[in-house]
Amino acid sequence: MDKEKSEFPVGYGKPPHQTRFEPGRSGNPSGRPKKKANRFAETLERELNTQITIHEDGKPRKLTKLQAIVKQQTIKAINGDSKAAALVMKAAEARQFDPIDNLSPVLHEMRAIHAKHEVASQNATGVRSAAETVKVDDDHD
Repeated sequence: MDKEKSEFPVGYGKPPHQTRFEPGRSGNPSGRPKKKANRFAETLERELNTQITIHEDGKPRKLTKLQAIVKQQTIKAINGDSKAAALVMKAAEARQFDPIDNLSPVLHEMRAIHAKHEVASQNATGVRSAAETVKVDDDHD
């Protein structure tokens, strides 16, 4: 469009009327993209899902870091580490079991073993549970 034929002045700071923004319409309708918040949970999940290589029975095997942690804690629990056993038990109880899930018998067995270890550690330290120290008298006259 020529400057002489235009009804409106065209120049610095005065673009041609046809190319100006329409009233009520933004020049950037989608706006500036929002910065993704790098939350701790997202970072932790991404880190735990990265793969590492471990050597098992002399063979390299790829696992996620989460799988390696679970494997290590389970092995510690099997070897008698009571803190690891409690952690594994708590994680196993948090799962919702299917009726056909075959972990349920294993969970009951681990609970029994854990209870035996708790009783043994209480007996060794001389600490009694609340059920043992309080005797309930059911005979009311």
